[in-house]
Amino acid sequence: LEAERERADKLSRDRKAARDAERQLRREEEARGREQRQKERHDRKCKFEEECRAREALLQQERQQKLRALEDGHHSLLALSSMKEMVQQHAQRLEQHVSQAAARAGVRNHQC
Repeated sequence: LEAERERADKLSRDRKAARDAERQLRREEEARGREQRQKERHDRKCKFEEECRAREALLQQERQQKLRALEDGHHSLLALSSMKEMVQQHAQRLEQHVSQAAARAGVRNHQC
């Protein structure tokens, strides 16, 4: 009877140890799963941040190109304005020369 009780106690202890070991394994698996999910979240976050930096760099590059194009356009407008002024001055001088030449030649009310 004593031996049977000892075997029952041992069986009970073995079952409890098996349940404890199973619970421990489950906790470890859950922890590994949690760590894996955290790593995956971290990796996704890093990838997203990297993509954001790449997009920002591309936008910055596009902004710089547009700014350069605007500056080039502005410089072109300034050059055209300067050329227009020179052409107008040249036209005025030509008109004066024509008027003076016409006056010397005795032509009145000359129109081009």
